[in-house]
Amino acid sequence: MHVLVIGSASAAFIARAAERAAPDGKVIALCDDGKALRRLENRLAPLEFDHLILETFSPGRIPLSDHSINRAFLVMGLREIPDLDRTLAEVHRVVRPAGQLIIHRRRLFARFLPRQRIVSMCLDAGFYLVASHATPLHHTLTFEKHHSQDPAQGG
Repeated sequence: MHVLVIGSASAAFIARAAERAAPDGKVIALCDDGKALRRLENRLAPLEFDHLILETFSPGRIPLSDHSINRAFLVMGLREIPDLDRTLAEVHRVVRPAGQLIIHRRRLFARFLPRQRIVSMCLDAGFYLVASHATPLHHTLTFEKHHSQDPAQGG
């Protein structure tokens, strides 16, 4: 399984993703902040994952090939992504047909970007909502890219 993590995910979250993707998969964690990326590198280096890639990226441009990811995570800092619409379109481009986009955020920040707005943005990008789970502190939305969006058909 190939996994993409975008946003302010913790080193523990990325490490769990890397453990689950092993041995044949890979995890690509993208961060738009060089300092945050260096902190992640320092925390994850002792684990010596050879299938973990940590990179900076420009919001709205994901440096991966089309349909190369099984599951993408946008974790926490949604409001910190300068062009969320364009980033979601890029996530759609890199996720395989029937692949998933999982958005996880703290409920504390829901007023900045309401759930319905996130769902609408993801629908506009070509995903559809398949699950929603909330706790008093967090909210997770799971979207799927339609399985008929075949790369050969330009979908």
